[in-house]
Amino acid sequence: WRVLPPLGIMAMPGAGFRSRPQATVKGDSMAENEQQAEGRETVMGENALVSMIFSFRNEEKVLPDLIERVEAVLSGQPLDYELIFINDDSNDGSLDLLMSARAKNPRIKILNMSRCFGHAECVKAGMAYASGDAVISMDTDLQDPPELIPELIAKWRDGAEVVYTVRPRRKGENAFRMLIT
Repeated sequence: WRVLPPLGIMAMPGAGFRSRPQATVKGDSMAENEQQAEGRETVMGENALVSMIFSFRNEEKVLPDLIERVEAVLSGQPLDYELIFINDDSNDGSLDLLMSARAKNPRIKILNMSRCFGHAECVKAGMAYASGDAVISMDTDLQDPPELIPELIAKWRDGAEVVYTVRPRRKGENAFRMLIT
């Protein structure tokens, strides 16, 4: 099998990160999410909950398209999902856009970092907040096509604990750059 862009999916049976940077939550509180996840058995069938994590900074131009494409893909899957957006101290209209989207879809959850922490810390905070049976981390810039999510979920349902993808080439990047990223 071959999945091209760099996405990842990880089964989270009882695992998680407990230390997290300071963040405020728009939507359900972290305590409520942790209570939902406590004692929850991992489900891989139709009752599975998949948490999508999106770390972003100043992405208001791509967020509407991203949300539309991810919702379209996940609504066709036999599972429940939550979309967790971690705002790495954006100073554009990203937060307002997400708040409007959340009013239409309560599955959208927003974490606001207290300052710019960087991508890795935001993903870590998202994993700590996630209550899903599986967690998929994606970049928000749409270089990773959301249309591949079903393939990742299928591999997870086939028993893989970790599914990752490799992009053999990337438009505009030379071989050395591909080797080190």
